[in-house]
Formats: sequence, structure tokens, C-alpha cells
Amino acid sequence: MKIKKLNKNLINKIAAGEVVDGPYSVIKELLENSIDAKASSIIVELQNAGMDLIRVIDNGTGMKKDDLMLAFERYATSKIDKIGDLENISSLGFRGEALPSIASISEIEAYSRTKDDKVGQTIKLKNGKIMDKHPRGGSIGTNITVKNIFYNVPARKKFMKSQRSESLKISEYLQNFFLSYPNIMFKVIKNGKENIFLEPASLKQRFLQLFHGVKNEDLIDIIFERDGIMIKGIVSNTVSYKKNKKRIFISVNGRIIKDNLLTYYFRAPYESFLMKGQFPQGIINMTLEPQLLDVNVHPRKTEVKFLYPTQIRNTIFTSIYEELKNFIQISGNNILDVEHVDFEVKHLGKQGEFEFSRGEKKEFRETVATDISRESFDKTIEIKGKIFSYINTIFNTYILLSSKDNFILMDQHAADERVLFEKIESAYKTGKILSQELLFPLKLDTALDKHHLEFLEKIGFSINTKNDTIEAVPVWLNERKQKEKVDEIISSIIDEKHDFMDWIKQIACKSAVKGGRTLPFPLIKSIIISLFQCKNPTQCPHGRPTYLIFSQNDLEKMFKRKV
Repeated sequence: MKIKKLNKNLINKIAAGEVVDGPYSVIKELLENSIDAKASSIIVELQNAGMDLIRVIDNGTGMKKDDLMLAFERYATSKIDKIGDLENISSLGFRGEALPSIASISEIEAYSRTKDDKVGQTIKLKNGKIMDKHPRGGSIGTNITVKNIFYNVPARKKFMKSQRSESLKISEYLQNFFLSYPNIMFKVIKNGKENIFLEPASLKQRFLQLFHGVKNEDLIDIIFERDGIMIKGIVSNTVSYKKNKKRIFISVNGRIIKDNLLTYYFRAPYESFLMKGQFPQGIINMTLEPQLLDVNVHPRKTEVKFLYPTQIRNTIFTSIYEELKNFIQISGNNILDVEHVDFEVKHLGKQGEFEFSRGEKKEFRETVATDISRESFDKTIEIKGKIFSYINTIFNTYILLSSKDNFILMDQHAADERVLFEKIESAYKTGKILSQELLFPLKLDTALDKHHLEFLEKIGFSINTKNDTIEAVPVWLNERKQKEKVDEIISSIIDEKHDFMDWIKQIACKSAVKGGRTLPFPLIKSIIISLFQCKNPTQCPHGRPTYLIFSQNDLEKMFKRKV
């Protein structure tokens, strides 16, 4: 096969594949340029989640005519000049790839004017080629309009997700800029209507502007410096938490990065205060000398390498830990050392399996319906003709039932997970499930594709895709008072492979009552009776036992009364 040199247009399209994989990455690159140009005001306008139009207007320093022409040439940049500059990058953009890459897969019109120019310059490009250029009047700064992304690369365009998914992704990236630069005024216009307007503010004020439900007293200011690393930020106190880690932000020299290890060190100081599944929230802005990190390790600049990574992690941990200690001393709260109790039974009991006649199943259904409606606190439960008494819930996790001959230890989470799994599986297959309309719709922050939405509709959720709200939830979720976790529950299916049974397992697991939670007796009774109506009551969907049965004979062997 003969080797040949690729033409410039094709090279730019290939480069665009690394730099631009959707409207959000176009916005990211344009915003970085505006911030590098010292803008104090930035307007972002979108149509059809950016697929039809993206416009970014700033009041930055602007570009002269010749610079504007060069800006769309590949590897043309004002940020670096020699190889040594790569070790001293203080700007967000520097490679000179973004604008030519964007221009190669869209139609662009760019206007710019500096304070020294009486008029600005406009340039129009299509498919990476200049179609028109002329001077025109206008304000100081830069205005770039990008239309019809991927119009000339249909193979890329067909892989774009739904408008709603792309819109949520854009919102996530915009959020990063809003938090990293609270001193900048941002306005976002979507489909002709103003969507967001943020005045310049302090970091704490900006966080409160963005996230409803967070109170000023929930947040702690952080200012910390060690070994040339300056940390400024705000974090939640020891009693405020979220059900996922979406509100943990880490910024390095003005650049929000994704780094699981740094996120871990952000969370680590809270381990004595927050339970499993609870996460802090806040943003840490780190400032350090450019020579101590390499930002040139990812095409979209979302990752960095540190010269001394352990030092960075320890500094993050210490900065948060020290402020949490101060908060505790001021508020009068005590640090609690939680003792972990291991409860284990080895080969002493056996799992039981109950069989029900149709008449008995009907009787159970009628009994539980009556008990729950009356909120009865009769602590007896009939199972296969035997009366069991509810004794207690040990460690708020293990339900203890006793009869004349046996006692049962039941894991409340595993049991409820099995019950929900079979309910959801049945609803999915038959399409029959009851939903509860919410008085106040819940905001959905998770990006979902069409097949996710169809699946959720089939199991009892009602989602308004126009304003990204959940308007109804399945009755079983409402009964467990898990509505506040609905975003976490829905998020659990995103990372699973496209397999409905895996999704059902995840939904059941996240929706089930948790170990360590105190349950009202009517719900306990409902779970027990529903469990023994399941096709497989002995195991949760992941294979863990739901309950263990012990007889008097088993106890006597345990206490060496019998051999």
C-alpha cells in the first residue's frame, strides 16, 4: 500500500476528532479563549443544545486583524513560542488546535476588536476555508458564532446523543467555568430565552447561586498554603452531605480536572462523619507554579500530571481536615469514633424455603394490605401456618423473628432488594406498575439516552424531558421515602452495560432500604410478607442470603447442650 501525505482539510478533521466530540467541547474551547483574553463578561448563546448554533461573546482584549486570520491556522498560538514554554503554561489554551479543528467541522463567523482599533474585523469560514472577511464596527472583545456542527462529517453527527443529553453535558461544563471564575459575569441564552445570569460574586456566593438547597451555614471557607501550594475554596461541614460525588470540584490553576485520587483525598477527611453513600460537596481551587505540573497530557486538557503528586494529595487532605476540626470546636460537636461490629455465623444455621398455596398467598396479601392501611402495630406475622413474632431489629439491620420452634435473622436490605427486584422485573415485563405523582417535581441532573428513558417509564417513573424534571415515581419508591435519592438511583444504571436485568438489579439495590436505617414496623412487615411471596426469597439479586433460620436444636448445639 502506497503511503501518501494527507491534505490539510482531512488533517484538521482528524484533529477535530480529538478536540471536538460534541457541542460541549466547542463551548469549552471558546470559553477558555475568552478567559485567557481577560474577559470580565461572557455571554453564551445556544440553539438546539449547540448543534445548530453556539455563540460566545466576551469583552476581553480582542484580536487585531492579522491575529484573527492566523487564529484559524493550525498550531498558530499566542501562548507559547519555544519548547521551554511548555513547562511554564499559565493559560487555559495553548496548542493552537481548537479554532481550526472547530472550523473544519462547522460554519464559523468571528468578530474581534482591540482597544487600539477604531473598528473590528470579521471573518467567515466554512469547512475550514475563509469565505469572507471585512472590517465592521463593534465593541471591544471577541464574538464567535459556530453553526451546524459536524454538518460535513455525517459519521460523527449520527453518534451525537439526544438534545437533552447534550444539553446536560453542556450544563456540567458551564458549571465548571462558573465555579472556577466567580469574578466573571456569565449569561446563558438557550433557544432565545435567558437561562442563566450570574453576577460576579465570591466563591461561596457563586456556589449558592448554582446549587439550590445549600445554605450559607452549610459551607466552610478554606484558605491554606503549604510548600508553594495555595488552596482557596469552600467545602460542606460535617452535617451537610449529598448522595453522590457530583458536587466535588477540584480546580488547578483555573482548570477543573478529573482525578479520582484527588477526589478521594477530598472525601477522606469526612470518613469519621459521613456514612457510606454520603459525600461532601464544595470546590477546591489550587494554585501552584506552572513548572510543577504538566497540562499537556490530554487532548481536551481535562487531566494534568503533577511533579509531586503525593504532596498535592496530602495538601488537599490537610487543608480540609484542619477546617473541619475548627468547625467542630466552634460548633461544639464531638468527633465520634465508630466501632465496627462484625457479626458472622459459620455453618450453624441453614437457609429455609417456604412454599405457599394459592390460598395462603391471597391471605398474606390481604393481611399486609389491611395492616399497612391501619398502621397496625400487632407484632405477629403468619408464615406457612406458623406464627412468628417480631422481636427487634439488631444493629438497625437484622430483623429478628421468633416462633415456637424457630427464629429467623433477616437482612433488611437484602430482603427488600429481592422484593423490589421481582416487582420491577414484573413491571418491566408486563408494563403494570403504579406510579405516585409528586407534588413538587424533582430536578434531574443525570444525562439519559432514549433507551434509558424508555426503561424508566416502563418501571414507573414519569420524566418531563423539556425541563428535565421527574414528575412521578413508582409507588414502591415513595413508600420507602427514597425520593431524595432519585438522582443517585437513576444514575446507577448509566455505568452498567446495556442489559435490562443489570439495570433492574441496580435500581433495586439503590432503592431498597439500607442497613443501619430504622424502619417503621408496617414497612418491616410488608417487606417480610412480600419476601416470602417472591419466586426466590432466599437470596438477593446479587446472591447474598436474605435470611437465616435457626431451630431450638441449632441453638442447643451452639451452646454445647447437644452434640
